[in-house]
Amino acid sequence: LWYIDVLRPVCEHIIWVQCTAPEQHTKDVQTPELVATYNSHVQKALAAGSAASQTMIIDSFAASKNWKHKDSLHLTEDYYKEFGRMFANMIRPL
Repeated sequence: LWYIDVLRPVCEHIIWVQCTAPEQHTKDVQTPELVATYNSHVQKALAAGSAASQTMIIDSFAASKNWKHKDSLHLTEDYYKEFGRMFANMIRPL
């Protein structure tokens, strides 16, 4: 993951937010199963990479499956507001 290596020299902590779950539609290329597989591969690569000790992964996939979607890929504004609040509270101790 070349981008993580770009961030390493200037970031003490790297927080990777996994992709959220898309709605299940047979016509869509991005299915929940495909996104879950993608998230799993990225998580394994980050855990094995050179920045593993300074990288934290937030698994937003499972929680996003229960939120309303604005369209097949994007969640409603309420999800992003709630995520922002949670994220702000989480990083304050850092």
